[in-house]
Order: sequence, then C-alpha cells, then structure tokens
Amino acid sequence: MWPVSVQCRVLQVSAAGYHAHLVRRASGAQRRHLSDEALLVHIKVVDADRKLTYL
Repeated sequence: MWPVSVQCRVLQVSAAGYHAHLVRRASGAQRRHLSDEALLVHIKVVDADRKLTYL
C-alpha cells in the first residue's frame, strides 16, 4: 500500500480531506450498525409471534 501522502498527491486531495473522509465513513458505518441491531430486534419479535401462531 502506498503512503497516504502519495495517494493524496496522486488523487489531488488534501491529507486533511482524506482523514475527514475516514471519520465520516466510520461514523456512517456505526449508524448502519445501530440500525442493523434495531432490525434484528424487530425480526426476533416477528419470529416469536409466528412461532406462537403455529403452536
């Protein structure tokens, strides 16, 4: 892998912009993770309701 300074020069972006992008990307992944957890809770509730229906 190339050093960040070389990548930034080739892509014509600042190092600060590159690092800001990484921070935004990480916070977006964290938000997505939280919504995945909320979806999992909903799926478990629906699954539990269906199991009660078939008993």
